[in-house]
Amino acid sequence: MNKKILKISILILALFVDLTILLTVNNSVFALLLVCYISIFAKMLCNYRSNAMMLAFLICFFVFLVGRPFVYEVFGYYRDSGIKIDDEARNCMYLCLLVSLLALYCGYYICKKNRFRKREAHQEYTQCNFDKPFCKNLRKVSFYATIIMYIMAITENILRFLFVREVGYEASYYLEHDYAYGMPFILHALAMSAPVALAIFLATLPNKKEVRLPVGLFLISNFISSMSGNRFEVIASIIAIVVYYVWRSNSDKGNWINRKLVIIGVIFSPILILLMQGMAYWRSGVDLYTDVNPIMSFMYENGGSSNQIAAVHQYKGVATNEDAKYSFGGIWRSIQESGIANMFGLGESYRAQTVEYARNSYSLGASLTYYFYPTQYLTGYGLGGCYIAELYHDFSFFGVIVGNLLIGFLIGSLGNLRRNRIVYNFLSFFAIMLLLRLPRDSFSYPFVTLINLRNLIFIVVIYLVSKYLTGRQQKDATRFSNLSIERSPDGDR
Repeated sequence: MNKKILKISILILALFVDLTILLTVNNSVFALLLVCYISIFAKMLCNYRSNAMMLAFLICFFVFLVGRPFVYEVFGYYRDSGIKIDDEARNCMYLCLLVSLLALYCGYYICKKNRFRKREAHQEYTQCNFDKPFCKNLRKVSFYATIIMYIMAITENILRFLFVREVGYEASYYLEHDYAYGMPFILHALAMSAPVALAIFLATLPNKKEVRLPVGLFLISNFISSMSGNRFEVIASIIAIVVYYVWRSNSDKGNWINRKLVIIGVIFSPILILLMQGMAYWRSGVDLYTDVNPIMSFMYENGGSSNQIAAVHQYKGVATNEDAKYSFGGIWRSIQESGIANMFGLGESYRAQTVEYARNSYSLGASLTYYFYPTQYLTGYGLGGCYIAELYHDFSFFGVIVGNLLIGFLIGSLGNLRRNRIVYNFLSFFAIMLLLRLPRDSFSYPFVTLINLRNLIFIVVIYLVSKYLTGRQQKDATRFSNLSIERSPDGDR
């Protein structure tokens, strides 16, 4: 199909859906939110190759923030969640989501426009030869590191799966502090840094055949993790790889994404949703429901992070610490729990799932969970996080606007991979995995994970090993060259 015809078809379909929503959805604020979302998504979809990361973020935005409101407002689907939300708080939640979408798009548009102007001013980049010794060694070292570390990650995920099956999903979060089900500390640290090794490897732009084994292990590891109840991991990993493949199609002008893969994705998406929903029932210890639509149930259960926005509006100062800045809670905990802080006696860490953690750790999810579900919280239950709720609690609508402008600008800065910048490629892919988690995590999560000392140390080690191998190869080549000269007839002395 002609690209122009396809774009027109997408826009006409979006317009038809928007009109239907405006005529059928009773809540005008939510109707406006849906119209805004569909319009932005359709615009991004018209040029999906350039907007792959934004589309990925919008998918996660809908699944984890809009899913529950969608089935509630459109289909009247509702379950008693234990959190009573009045109409004012619900409309505030919808307004926050609407403002977030508009700010995300504005930040993204500003960045894209600025990047286009810079690209016009500097049409050609200095090309980096990825066959140079250092690049080849970096690819080789990170390849083997990825294989070894993901085997460790798979092993640990299997151990966690067995542990969860024995004690239960919620109890595992509480009991894992007392029962060592995982591997020794060093091996655990390597398993946790496996995504860093994969990001370095993919940043060197290996060919399609070289990518298969590391990516396969990455997906298997996250699938096993999802079997323990962490359903987000497998969804995010699949989306991250799709975005990378689209980027490689753009940079290589190759066939990384073909019609066969698209068809497989379309066919298996509903199957994946049903599988994820089955895992939800399994981790809750209940039988599979047969009297409800599993897809609706999936959207309701996974799309409830936005309820924290309504809870903040309605219960601020009661369920939360009004003076706390939850947006930076991850940074505070990272500093307090660091080895350096403990060395000087300045550290102040709290065990998760305790009253002290809920009250003093600057975790919005923990505070709300303890207030609404005190008994379940102490035995391992948690509501998760929501970056918009944190921004709204700390800085009201101003924080929601500025925070999402920043996120949109950051997403806009992640575009096609470049053959002249390994560091940029690494940050681009690693940022995919960090940003996709934002709708259901803390605002500071990407920053805290990026500068994690364990990850930084591993990056340095990979670099130094690659540099050492390159230097040794150059010395061997020089020695061999000198030896050849000494043995040549013209070189006899």
